[in-house]
Amino acid sequence: PNNGFFVATQYDTAQPNILGTLLFRGEAYQNYESFLAWVNHAKRLNMIYSPYDGKTLSAEVVLEYIEKSDLRPGGVLECPVSFLANTPWSAQQPLVYKFTGGGDSNMRFTFRFPFRFGTAGQGGALEATIGGQYPPGLVLIANGQISRPNLTVTEKYTGVVAGVLDMPGTSIAEGDQLQYTNTPGEASIYKVSGETKTSLIDELDITNNAFFALSPGVPYVFTFSADTSSPQTTHTLYIYEYYKG
Repeated sequence: PNNGFFVATQYDTAQPNILGTLLFRGEAYQNYESFLAWVNHAKRLNMIYSPYDGKTLSAEVVLEYIEKSDLRPGGVLECPVSFLANTPWSAQQPLVYKFTGGGDSNMRFTFRFPFRFGTAGQGGALEATIGGQYPPGLVLIANGQISRPNLTVTEKYTGVVAGVLDMPGTSIAEGDQLQYTNTPGEASIYKVSGETKTSLIDELDITNNAFFALSPGVPYVFTFSADTSSPQTTHTLYIYEYYKG
């Protein structure tokens, strides 16, 4: 559960156990101690993995154990190590899409982006087919001034509703942000004002599934709507495609 109520995603992924050996050279023992201090002070630890030509994957990991050994000939310290992954493998950089409204001010605007999730930065009437092998992580950053924000995702060809983020009683002031994510372990929705983050979980319409999971390979249409007096404000959707590695 997340925040005592919602689950992060609607799917389970095996937690990879990543085994290997770390080599420390030069001042080997000092470098070993420095590495441990760096890991212990890090807020997050990401492992970078390049299994395919031209593709680099990343996962958040924790150090499960490391075994200190004796120096080998040549002054090399070989230490068996194990990491546990907290997230699935994802493309190191998310796909990024920006969209704005248009028309007269003080009206309700609908932003539609039926794009293909393939090349970041593209817009227009493109097929919304998500890559990867697991349901993707979505991050929506909506900038104020807006009220009654709603994000509805439907299957392109069937019209079946895949998920709805609906906040009929929410207003975000100019200069503030609405930040939503369904990424594994971090499903949440906040209002961000400067350095202050306020959870908006209680303002969700709980008759809808706000933290929904989408299927890779299925074309989708995303529709975002909100009341706004700033129709040219840019909002951003980030897509994290997840892989088995």
